[in-house]
Amino acid sequence: MTNSTGIRTGVLASGNILVDHVLEIPSYPEPGHLSTMQHVSQCVGGAPLNVLLTLAKMTQSLPLSIFGIVGLDDNAIYIKSQLRDHNIEDNTYSLKGKTAYTYVMSAKDTGQRTFFHDLGVNTLLDISHFSTLQTTHKIFHLGYLLLLARLDQTDSEFGSLSARLFHQMQQKGYQTSLDLVSVNDPEKFHKFVLPCLPYINYLIINECEAEQLTGISLRNQDHSLNTLNTQNAAAQLIKSGVNNIVVIHSPEGAIAMTQSYTCYMAPSYLILESEIKGTVGAGDAFCAGMLYALHQELGLDQALKIANACAYFNLKASNSIDGTVSLESVLKFIAKTSSRQGFEKIS
Repeated sequence: MTNSTGIRTGVLASGNILVDHVLEIPSYPEPGHLSTMQHVSQCVGGAPLNVLLTLAKMTQSLPLSIFGIVGLDDNAIYIKSQLRDHNIEDNTYSLKGKTAYTYVMSAKDTGQRTFFHDLGVNTLLDISHFSTLQTTHKIFHLGYLLLLARLDQTDSEFGSLSARLFHQMQQKGYQTSLDLVSVNDPEKFHKFVLPCLPYINYLIINECEAEQLTGISLRNQDHSLNTLNTQNAAAQLIKSGVNNIVVIHSPEGAIAMTQSYTCYMAPSYLILESEIKGTVGAGDAFCAGMLYALHQELGLDQALKIANACAYFNLKASNSIDGTVSLESVLKFIAKTSSRQGFEKIS
C-alpha cells in the first residue's frame, strides 16, 4: 500500500500456504514403537501465513497481503477465516485439489518437531501466476524455496525460474526477501537458490540452510556454533550477490551482514527448557520480527533483538502463532531482559 506521500508500505508474502495439525507427544518413538497423543490442535503454517499472522498480531500499522494457492477443502476455509480475522488481504487462488497440510509431531521431552507434509496445490504455484500481481507493498517475501516445484526449475537466462521471479518483483518496485526450507540437498541449493541471490534484498535463513548454500561448516565437532565460520558464510552470500543484508539465525543467536560486509551479532534470549512448548514456526517468527525492523528501517542491532525476541515468545506455544505478543510487549521485554552470554566468543 502507499501512504499519502506515495511511499510503498507493508508486506506481501507468498509461497507455501498450508495448515499445521500439531500433535503433542511425550517423545518421538523409535521405529516400531508407539507414542500417545496428549493434545491435537491446528494452526496456519508455512512461511507466508506464519510471517503475516505474526506481524498482524504484533502491530496493526502494516498493510499485509498474501498471494498463493489453496484448494477447495476445509483447510482452505480455515486459512481464509484466519486471514479475515487478522485483517490480511487475501489474494489467493482457489484451485481444485488439496490445500497443503502438515502433521507436526511436537515432542515434549525435547521441544523438537518432526514434519510429515503433503505439498497439495502448492506444487501448482507457477511464475505465470505472478504476471499480473501488482500491489503497493514495500516488501515481497517468498518462502519456502525448494518446496515450490514449479519455481524450482532451471531458466536459460536467469539460472532458475525463482531468480526470474525475484527479478520481476524488483522491477515492479518491491524489496525482495527470501526464506528457505532446511533440506539436506546441497545440489538443489546451488542449482535453484544461488541464481536468486543477485535479485534478493534480504536473505533470512538459519545456520543449516547457510551451510547447505555455502558449503561452510557452521557447527564445531561438539555441535556448538562456530561464529567465525557463520560470518564467513554470510560474507560469501553477500559476495554471491545478495543486494542488502544477509541474516543467519540459530538457537544461540543471529548475525546480520550488510553489503559492505559490516557484521552485527546478537545472542538469543535464554529460555528454560521447561518453558519451551514447541519450536514450530520459530524461524518464521524470527523472520517476521526482522522484516518488521527492516521495513521500519531500524538499526540492525535493534532489528536482531526484535527478531530474537519474536522467536523467544514463539517457543512458548506449541504452534506457530499462539506465542506471538504485541510489539509493545516485545520492546518492553528487550528493554528489561539480558541476552544469553558468550555468543560473540563462540568459535
